[in-house]
Amino acid sequence: MDLLPLVNLTVHLLAAFVWVGGMLFMSLVLAPVGRGLSAEARRAVLSPVGRRFRTVGWICIGLLLLTGGLNLYFLRLPLEGLLLVKLSLVLCMLILSVLHDFFLGPRMVRLLEQATAPGGEALRPALTRAGMQVGLLARLNLLLGVSVVFLGMLIGRGYW
Repeated sequence: MDLLPLVNLTVHLLAAFVWVGGMLFMSLVLAPVGRGLSAEARRAVLSPVGRRFRTVGWICIGLLLLTGGLNLYFLRLPLEGLLLVKLSLVLCMLILSVLHDFFLGPRMVRLLEQATAPGGEALRPALTRAGMQVGLLARLNLLLGVSVVFLGMLIGRGYW
């Protein structure tokens, strides 16, 4: 067996584990803890963790796109059936990630900063709405991510 396809698949799987696993951690651990904190404490915790995960996540996305393309080359899979569905879901995940990481997430951080400033109490309803939007987008992306992993397992087992 050629070693390069195996190394490529390993990097692909590790990047998927980190990206989807990170989304699981954020939604199942960090977000619920953050909801129980004051606005100041929430900003102090969620903002740096979110920025760090955004960096790690986009590195993983880059690796997934590179290694995924190489997997297509190495495995010579036809672009049809489940693979086409998987690639469509990946595209949806990319779009949602851009919205989350570069638009809605930073908007929520700005609202957190303004809400914790003197006189910022009036922004609490907007902050709540922004948090709900970011959370919904993150959960939807997580659901897509789990679906992509499942489809990847099916494809890897020959169900394409």
